[in-house]
Amino acid sequence: MPRSKSLTDLAAIEAARLGFNPQTQPLITIPTLPGIDQSYLQPDFIEAAFTQPVQWGVEPLFADLFIPDFSQFPQAIR
Repeated sequence: MPRSKSLTDLAAIEAARLGFNPQTQPLITIPTLPGIDQSYLQPDFIEAAFTQPVQWGVEPLFADLFIPDFSQFPQAIR
């Protein structure tokens, strides 16, 4: 029985197809960020955060790629 490819294998194949090689990418240094306050990691805080509604919007960087409805693509699987 042939072995199915793992998600990691498929990601590597796609990256190679697109010409991305992580071994040749430059490393950039970034400043060390401060740690997260421990109060934000407590169950009460996390539970309270999930009870609040989230304002959803398209990231401005991707606004041109957003399709508000599928009328242009009637054969699309939704």
